[in-house]
Amino acid sequence: TKPLDLIAPADGPWPVNCAELPELCEVVKKVAVGRAVMAAVSNSNILQMLGQFVDVVQKVGVPNFLVVALDERTKQFLDGRGCPS
Repeated sequence: TKPLDLIAPADGPWPVNCAELPELCEVVKKVAVGRAVMAAVSNSNILQMLGQFVDVVQKVGVPNFLVVALDERTKQFLDGRGCPS
């Protein structure tokens, strides 16, 4: 098998490059399980579909899930559903 080509060293600090996006790094630190995160990216053009996706992910109990909200409306929508964003 081929080892993963890690951006951050396995034994080093994580996440990396947090100076530019400190809010994102804080969310990643909170939701990560063993440095693993399931992430989705969305804007407000697909809120209905995003809502269905979040419902399913929460229902099956994925503990390390977050959505990167590309606009404020999406952020507010996710906050209302208790989804890390």
